[in-house]
Amino acid sequence: MGLFSFLFGSPAPATALGEPVAPESLPADGNFPNSLPIEEAIFIAPSAMTCGAKTAKAVKNRCAVFGTIAKGSFHKGDTVIAYVGGKPVQAKAHDVIAAERGWRDDLLTNRQWSKGEDVSEGNSAYIILELTVEPDKGSNIVKL
Repeated sequence: MGLFSFLFGSPAPATALGEPVAPESLPADGNFPNSLPIEEAIFIAPSAMTCGAKTAKAVKNRCAVFGTIAKGSFHKGDTVIAYVGGKPVQAKAHDVIAAERGWRDDLLTNRQWSKGEDVSEGNSAYIILELTVEPDKGSNIVKL
């Protein structure tokens, strides 16, 4: 591994990093205790100068979703379920950042990364997922 690969990471694989979830293991009525409807989904690739080399490498080419939490709360490190191609996929929420609409590069500065606090119902948030594919538009990010 070269110095630049170490500092800036290599491109993420083209497939989701999450594992498929059996649909029968999910609530049949679709009523989850924690949910965030996806309003916006983008791929992020912050520079090492913005948020540090370690963080930039960890989130490079990952998907960040924005929405207002409809029910429950989300926390950094939660295991969540996203829908990709209509199928549920389990992934880690790398970070949950309380924020207003409008992705900005400065959102990823060290001072704005979450401190591990819950973002609860009624608040807007970005959830940075360990996914390298975009979840379905109009679907929810849910947590059991």
